[in-house]
Amino acid sequence: MDKLKVLVVDDDPMVRETLYEMLTRFAGCYTETAKSGKEGLEKIQNDDFNVVFTDLTMPEMNGIDLIKEAKQTLVKRIVFVHKIFSQTFASIHIKQI
Repeated sequence: MDKLKVLVVDDDPMVRETLYEMLTRFAGCYTETAKSGKEGLEKIQNDDFNVVFTDLTMPEMNGIDLIKEAKQTLVKRIVFVHKIFSQTFASIHIKQI
């Protein structure tokens, strides 16, 4: 069975690296990271990820805009948007996408 291919998009290096370590070491996933929405979009367009974890609030391109831009590529993918205090906001906007 192939490893799950995961992309972590977050501008906070501590969050990005923590998720990377957890997914790689403990879950056995093949994991890549991106430090911005634009870098994440480029990786999504050039590779085939099963799961994308993205921060909601990032400079230049936030998580919602990333999902909108990558919508065609992410048709059959699982996307998690994280930011605890903005959970309701994210849920409303993701349903609209």
